[in-house]
Amino acid sequence: MIKISEEIVSFLELQSGFTDIMGYALYPIAVVEGQGFPFTTYRIVEEVPMSKDAKGATVQLSFYFGPNEYKKAASFVDVMQEIIETKSNYEWESKTVDFLEDAFSFVGIINLKIN
Repeated sequence: MIKISEEIVSFLELQSGFTDIMGYALYPIAVVEGQGFPFTTYRIVEEVPMSKDAKGATVQLSFYFGPNEYKKAASFVDVMQEIIETKSNYEWESKTVDFLEDAFSFVGIINLKIN
């Protein structure tokens, strides 16, 4: 899993469409305490063998924005879909934007497969 994790981080940190908004606020699974909006978390949902020598993974990217930032969250998810679709071994699957009542924030979520 660490190899896939490193690949995700490396890929996103090279994308200006990502870093222009998020900077380098990118965390595995959970965010560090005190991190302000916006920030991103990623979770490797499942790692599966594709062949004897290769593995693939299902990944969830979550992009967090503050209250009253629905348009920013929705626009960012659209931009990230375009970025993901440019990577030959990444397969975009779905996207959504939701509101988290407990954190009073919006989250854009993208699910993808890495082949």
